[in-house]
Amino acid sequence: FFQGRGKLTHAYTHSTLFEHHIFVNLKTCLFYCLPENYQVFDSSLDDIAKCLNPKYSQAYIQGLDESMALARDVHGVSYLPGFCGLNNICGKSDYINVVVYALAHVIPLRNYFLVPENYQASSSSLLAKFGQ
Repeated sequence: FFQGRGKLTHAYTHSTLFEHHIFVNLKTCLFYCLPENYQVFDSSLDDIAKCLNPKYSQAYIQGLDESMALARDVHGVSYLPGFCGLNNICGKSDYINVVVYALAHVIPLRNYFLVPENYQASSSSLLAKFGQ
């Protein structure tokens, strides 16, 4: 699905076989209807675009550690907002998941990466990839 929305892509085939017609470009956050390939403008998709490219103010980032209120998912399971599980790919990503969780709990590091302007101009590809 990272190959775009052209006629020879998985997204195009999926849209015709399974009638899942909305395609979102993950870099531009623009929505398209497949297979017709026209751009969709609908305010109901704004929340999805905000989740794909969240923006945080410094005041919001500073307040992250003040609230410890738990939320509930659709199954009634409590969780601390801001941390979500990572997919385990064939049992081979357990160790990297642990590393990512550990780094996400280092407050100065987390706060740095919540603001893309902090790392986007860096010449370090490691820094840029970790920030994504």
